[in-house]
Amino acid sequence: MESNSSSGSSAASNESLMITLFWFFLQFALLIVLLIPCILALILIIVGKIYNWKPWWLMVTGAIFTCIMALFGYITQYIDIVVTYWNMSKTILNNFALSLPRLDYPWASSLDVIWNYIPTATLLAIPASLGMGTLLGGIGLWLIIHRPELIRLPINIKKGHKEEKVTFPKGVKLPQLDHGVALGVDKKGKPVLVTDEELNMHALVLGATGAGKTNTLMVILESAIRREKPVIFVDGKGDPGLVTDLEKLALKYDRPFQAFSYGGKLHYNPLKHGNETELKDKLIAAEEWTEAYYKRAAERYLQLVFRVIKLRNVPPDLVNVQKLLETKTLLKWVKKVRLNKEEEEEIKDYVNGLDAGHKSAIDGLKDRLALMTESNVGPLFKDDGKALDLLEAVLDKRVVIMSLSGLSYSSFTPALGAMIVEDLKSVAAAITERGRDDHIYVVLDEFNLFAGEQVVNMINKSRSAGFCCLIATQELADLAIAGGDELVDQVIGNTNVKIVHRQDVPDSAEYMAGVVGTHIVYRKSLNTEETIIGKRPTGVGNVSDEEVYVVHPNTLKTLGRGQAVVIRKIPDLLIDLTQVQAAPK
Repeated sequence: MESNSSSGSSAASNESLMITLFWFFLQFALLIVLLIPCILALILIIVGKIYNWKPWWLMVTGAIFTCIMALFGYITQYIDIVVTYWNMSKTILNNFALSLPRLDYPWASSLDVIWNYIPTATLLAIPASLGMGTLLGGIGLWLIIHRPELIRLPINIKKGHKEEKVTFPKGVKLPQLDHGVALGVDKKGKPVLVTDEELNMHALVLGATGAGKTNTLMVILESAIRREKPVIFVDGKGDPGLVTDLEKLALKYDRPFQAFSYGGKLHYNPLKHGNETELKDKLIAAEEWTEAYYKRAAERYLQLVFRVIKLRNVPPDLVNVQKLLETKTLLKWVKKVRLNKEEEEEIKDYVNGLDAGHKSAIDGLKDRLALMTESNVGPLFKDDGKALDLLEAVLDKRVVIMSLSGLSYSSFTPALGAMIVEDLKSVAAAITERGRDDHIYVVLDEFNLFAGEQVVNMINKSRSAGFCCLIATQELADLAIAGGDELVDQVIGNTNVKIVHRQDVPDSAEYMAGVVGTHIVYRKSLNTEETIIGKRPTGVGNVSDEEVYVVHPNTLKTLGRGQAVVIRKIPDLLIDLTQVQAAPK
């Protein structure tokens, strides 16, 4: 009898142990089923926060996947599994002191069957868990980003301005346009396009040393050269590498190429085209006049010089003009041209009657030209019959670069630059008179070396001729030095496209941020409290509207190499943080 009693007690003990183990196993299975969506949501929230995912990506994906799982019955099955596990647990707890109950479920009628059922049922809960977990992850990520106060998370107070970055995606090939250029990509990896028509309203390209300004210019010019557009590049810093790069592009696309430089052999005559008045304006622009009286005196004398040159039938180049700014030489030439006696006497009376003020104005201009014509590069300004002709270059669709070493020849490079601009005005007038048939790309690099009123006039009047003027300089401060704030305002107002690389001068960054403009944003402020895990929102705060920069000045000051903010206001407003592509070689 004692033996039978001992056996029964042992069996009951084993049975109770089995029930206990089973109950813990059941709780573990229930926990897994409930935690799968939560664990997945937590993983997605962490990954999404690290990689800056949009919460709606997860919410939409999760909602769609959950709906699909519901159509196939997985959501109902998930609920049934949770309810079943819960009821099993309750039944076991209610009968824990008794012998092993007979559990009546549609899937199982004995403990052995239930042991086999649990792993299978847990696996069947996974499909629904994936959809719900993704949906919960999206909701959680949205709360963390937009409404952290609702879940009272610790707040990370950020100091300073957040730098905006954009990178060029690997394997992305930008389109080749027939009517413009693909500069690079924006923050979303989409191409940033600028058309000929937009550039026909002119562009300002800014960039501190090493920021990528020259590369941007070459990207635009490569497109123009490929499409057989005339190109005239006036380089105020005289970079020989730029000459080489342009020549390579011209050869690549089988385009005629010409390069004028102080160390070259090609001559240049800025007085090749124009009537007496136009030629006079080219030289007047080369001098700075403090008194209108002296300017008018020089203008009258120059018109006479060009009239005599025309009658003498010699090229109106700088060398000949400089000679005739000497009154004795002019009178000698007057004797050799066909004039009636009365005209000759009038000229002599005018020249001999010049007062000290008039002579001072003429002598000043003569000395300025002498710095050019009597220097070691002076012969380059004599028209040898093969001199560079900008009008012919445009009509022949050539690629031309004029490399002016502003450092080595600082005494006259600004004056020559001003004459080139006046020459381009003559070209624009001639093209307009003939009727434009193409866009003409004109680059004025290191623009501050020859900046002035004549440049503003040129970009104003050249649009109808099809000119796409690209005005390039390092900083707006350089323009202000050359022509004051008025010149800066004129250049900004007369350019449709602005391509702004890194600006190191704070005033330049502030100014360009102001050009882009501001917009209204709603700021949310929260009251916080110190806790052991950091600052946490109290749930109390307020919302206020605030006017902020569309592009913050600090963004312009921290742009990486090759990055730029592209601003276009016509035909539609475009403001894009852009990674400019590397210029093709």
